[in-house]
Amino acid sequence: MDSPIRITNTQIPADISSGQPITVAWSGGASTSTVKVSLVYKSALGDYTAFGYTPSTTGSFTFQPICFGHSVSSGGNGVICGFGIPGLTEVVVDQMPATGQVSTFPAPGITSDVQATWDYRYVFGTNPQ
Repeated sequence: MDSPIRITNTQIPADISSGQPITVAWSGGASTSTVKVSLVYKSALGDYTAFGYTPSTTGSFTFQPICFGHSVSSGGNGVICGFGIPGLTEVVVDQMPATGQVSTFPAPGITSDVQATWDYRYVFGTNPQ
């Protein structure tokens, strides 16, 4: 198991529709682990998630908003930006073994190898919408 990363920015934006990028940063991390960063919106209808992976050594992951439309000044109806989810209730950061770093071993009574893995999980919540 690698040493856990340390999240260095825990402020979660209240409004993700502003068109501004969202960055999650951390310190630490070995070349043998990967970080998955997820933006999560939980509702009565289900959970919506936008996520991305990066080597833990990069130290951050930035979600870039996707924008559609044309500005009013150019004759359009305006620009709408988003991250593919309707809101934000949690940011989840998982640190796990990088591809090719998962250990396998034989176990008596099991016909194929068993995988041994690990995961550090950090969950930062926002106020429910």
